[in-house]
Formats: sequence, structure tokens, C-alpha cells
Amino acid sequence: MNQKKIILIAAVIIAIVSASGLFLYFQNKKNDGQAPGQAKETKKEEVKKEEPASPLRLDYTINNFGPGGSNAISYYIESKKTCDGRETYLGLMKVQNNNDPAQSQYAKFSMFADNGQMAVSQWNNESNLAFDDAAPFYNETNLPLAISEIFAYAGKNFSSSEYWEAKDPIVLKNVSTGRSTGSYSVIPLEEDSSGLVPCKNFKVVAKTTNMDGYFTACVAREIGGVSLPIVVSLAFQNEQGPGWKLKNFANEKSGIAWVPQCLKPVVCNYVAEPSQTEKISCGAKGGQFENNFDSQGCITEYKCLTELEMAAAAISRVQNPSCQVDQTVLNKYVQCRKNNKPNFGQTRYDDQGCLADINCR
Repeated sequence: MNQKKIILIAAVIIAIVSASGLFLYFQNKKNDGQAPGQAKETKKEEVKKEEPASPLRLDYTINNFGPGGSNAISYYIESKKTCDGRETYLGLMKVQNNNDPAQSQYAKFSMFADNGQMAVSQWNNESNLAFDDAAPFYNETNLPLAISEIFAYAGKNFSSSEYWEAKDPIVLKNVSTGRSTGSYSVIPLEEDSSGLVPCKNFKVVAKTTNMDGYFTACVAREIGGVSLPIVVSLAFQNEQGPGWKLKNFANEKSGIAWVPQCLKPVVCNYVAEPSQTEKISCGAKGGQFENNFDSQGCITEYKCLTELEMAAAAISRVQNPSCQVDQTVLNKYVQCRKNNKPNFGQTRYDDQGCLADINCR
């Protein structure tokens, strides 16, 4: 199996977003017994009211993956609205910095009830949640709806009974996620009622540009009053691959002041990785291919970078795209790499979500 850390996330591409209004119109009924000259009585337009969603907190533990090397991430579903004519759950994600809880990072999300898509914003600090200007970003942190996302990329709806109750493998061909392209075979397995939430097991076999192997996932059709196919656990065949597990859930809010937003999924064009010949040529120069991203998190190119350039690129990936790389942080990370500690943990961000300090590991 390819050893790259694959994030089958991010839930976007071929959905057709239809525009429709929030209002329900009623025609006026003619009063046949109306007296001559009497003003005709008309009914006012009735506004369709959105019922608030039952709040739901989902706490996941994760391995071999996570913003900043975190081993936990929480999702808070707190409201329900109509976004672009689609019933949508709105909420926020939280990654807590264990060294300094005040430095926790947050991102807003929109979960679409019709097909289980999930759109997210850039990561930011708590104070910036109080505005309605969070920018959409490519989804790399879709733990709850990871299986729905694969179907959505293929233009299918995993919530459909056609797939949920299928007995035979469901083959999804020519699926482009923006980070890979290929085919998936989703194999329904047995029900599981032994864990935190009753769920159904699926085996997902992938033959894509960055994965040739499989993972298993157990998915619940509903949790805590929220009717979405939520992943309870996911594990790759190779233990070095990413995985996550729902450790706790509760019908409670985050307690954070924030402005819900309707976010649109970011659609990225797939950019092919360098060939083996190109990789060998880059390595001969003491370099390595790294990804260049645009402001929405889409890969725009693969570039052969030097050691210093690679360090700067690694720092850029874990802070807001608008941030410059802090020279002190860069120097510290370069020294980490020279001391055979190629990884780092984020220990402090500034108010703009820019990385301000790290530790070596």
C-alpha cells in the first residue's frame, strides 16, 4: 500500500447547487360570496421558518494525521439553515493545543443533509469566529462524513437506501477528489452494535493515484438527532495510515460565540504528481518535490525544493495562507531537521493564525 498519508476528505466537486428561495408562497383564494365593492381579503406571504438543529458534539481521536499533529478534534453542530436551496447543518471544528488551550484553532463547516457533503473554512483563532467572513478552504478534515465524501465526489448520494442497503460491492469509477483520481469499490459488511453507537461496517478498496489498498469504516445513519451518515470509526489496512474513532458525543453546544455561515465546497482540479524520473532528477540535486497551494488549499503545482525551501513550505501548510513565514520559526525548524528531528509541533499562533513558535520532534 502506498505509505502516503491520504486524507479522504474534503467533500466537494460535482454537486449541482440549485438556487431556491427561503419563502413559501400561497395563492389568494377567491371569495365567491364577496359583496360588491368590498375590498378583497388577501393572505400575507408566509415565511418558512427554519427549526434549530439539536446541538451535537462529536469528539474524535485520530492517529497518524491531524492539524499540527493533534490527536483529537471536536465537531460542534449547532444550527440548521437552508443554504443555496439545500438543508444544511452548520457548525465549527476545534483542534485544541494541549500545551496551551488558549491557542486552540477553529474552522467553520457546512454539512449538507441531501448528500452528506461537507464544506469547511480556513483554520483560525476564536476571536475571528465572531464575523461572517470566514473563507472556504479545501476540505482535509472531514472525519464524520468521509464515506459520504467519496460518493459525493462520484456524483452519488451515500444516504440513499440504494447504497446503504446494498448487498453487492458498489463500484465508483473515475473519482477525482482534487488530490487524487481513481476508482473505489465500497463493500457492505455486517452491522455492529457493540460500540459507542450502532453502525454498519463498510470495506473501501481504492485504486487511485495515491492509494492502492483498503480501509474499513463503521458508519451510523443517525447520531443524537442529526440524520447524517456519520463515521464512528475508520482504520486503514496499514497501521501507518491515518485513522480515527468517535470517542464521545453529546447533545451540547461549544459555548463559543460564533457566527454561522453557509460555506460552499471548494472544487480543486487534479494535478498529476511528478514522474519517477523527475523525482530521481530532483533528488540528485539535493532537493525534493513539494506541493504548491493556492489560497483555497488546491494544489497548483509540484516543485523541486531545497532543504530551506522545504522547511518554509512545511510551515506555510500549517498556518493561514495569508501569513508570511516567520524567520525565527524557520531557523528553528531548519535546526530541527539538521538534528535529525524532521517533524515539529505548533506551540503558539498569533492573532492572525500565523505560526509563532514550534518544538522539534
